[in-house]
Amino acid sequence: MKKYIRLFCIVLLLMSLAMHVSAAVVQPIKPMWDHINDMTCGISFSGTTGTAYASITSDLDTTQIIASLAVYKQIGTDEWEYVEHTMKRVTSFDMALSVEFTGEPGAYYKAVFNATVTNDGTEENEILFAYRTCPKS
Repeated sequence: MKKYIRLFCIVLLLMSLAMHVSAAVVQPIKPMWDHINDMTCGISFSGTTGTAYASITSDLDTTQIIASLAVYKQIGTDEWEYVEHTMKRVTSFDMALSVEFTGEPGAYYKAVFNATVTNDGTEENEILFAYRTCPKS
């Protein structure tokens, strides 16, 4: 009987350890940047009026950010047609960009956000993409 009680206690202990391990919070995977803290890029539609938007935040001692945001429409399997773009240069640690365009219902669009952060003479470049289909009326 003692043998069964000991075995039961061991199984109970192992189960409690396993439950504790399975309750661990999984942290999202983020890029390992040197000076960039966060970047976002997206596309939204209100009817056929599209807006591509992007933002970047870097270290407080950043000397400059140069960025561009371009929108393309897919016209073939691997073919994209230029739609609109904007560029901006700031001497601060954060920046936001947006560009409006008229979408074609059912067409697939891509936003390309390209940013270069300069910090103490070192440049760090990153590109983000966002995709969205223009809704049909």
